[in-house]
Amino acid sequence: IVNCCTVSPYYITGFTVTNCTITDAYIGIFSDYSVGCSNYYYFNNTISRCNWCIGCGDRQNTSTMRGLYLTGNHLFSTTNWNDTVGDDYHHNMLMCYTASGGTISNVFCSDNIIGPDYGGAYSTSGFFFDPNGANEMSGIYVLNNLFLENTNGDQPSNALITGGNNV
Repeated sequence: IVNCCTVSPYYITGFTVTNCTITDAYIGIFSDYSVGCSNYYYFNNTISRCNWCIGCGDRQNTSTMRGLYLTGNHLFSTTNWNDTVGDDYHHNMLMCYTASGGTISNVFCSDNIIGPDYGGAYSTSGFFFDPNGANEMSGIYVLNNLFLENTNGDQPSNALITGGNNV
């Protein structure tokens, strides 16, 4: 199955992706949010063999996201995206960012299974929260998640959970 879901650039609330199997895509689910977006729900999905299993990022500096919920997902296996020559990819099971200066608040990551098969030195993190500046991310909750490790010690190069500056 090759599937990719992108939401952009409109005011969207109550967006839900549940009980899906997504594999072999550059990004499994990506939410490109704009002004006034809220309550995105990703429940009980199995996502594997993607550079980013789930991504959420701002479209512009006025973008706002309030309420991103990831519960009961199994996110794993990014090694197939390892680029041993140019190191062009940085794998994350969840990549959440405010690169354009927007804001995101009330992010809940609970009861997920993360890993194994992170991609080793070519992987950044299991959960990666990357604000562009101060006060762009608030209310980040990571509760009751299980991070699995391969028997060969494969793990992300930064950490299983990475919070950039100001998180």
